[in-house]
Amino acid sequence: MDRLTITGLIQRDVVAETQAAFDVAVQPQAILYASPLKLFEYMALGHAIVAPDQPNLKEVLAHNETALLFDPADAQAFKAAIAKLVRDVDLRENLGTNAAKAVRNVPYTWDGNAQRIVAMAENLAQSG
Repeated sequence: MDRLTITGLIQRDVVAETQAAFDVAVQPQAILYASPLKLFEYMALGHAIVAPDQPNLKEVLAHNETALLFDPADAQAFKAAIAKLVRDVDLRENLGTNAAKAVRNVPYTWDGNAQRIVAMAENLAQSG
């Protein structure tokens, strides 16, 4: 158990420090219309991510490129994805690097989201 730390509930003032210590970030199954903020934090920090293979998360993550995705109905697939990242340092680092680049390139920020919404509205106004 020297490679696993279970913190339990932590105070807000240590969240960033705790997240920075991750080697592997696990995104739980999300509501199908949600875009979980923690996911973007994990990406920005350059963490290797294990996440359920579901449409809304695949809008942001790509299997074997920015994360390892697993069938949320298959507990063995979840365990295998984590085990793979624990064993494969290069894969872990590559996924983290790719995730960090992806979150900056789109960008998945409030400003970036606002710019995309304005662009969509302008396109609708011009076509209507």
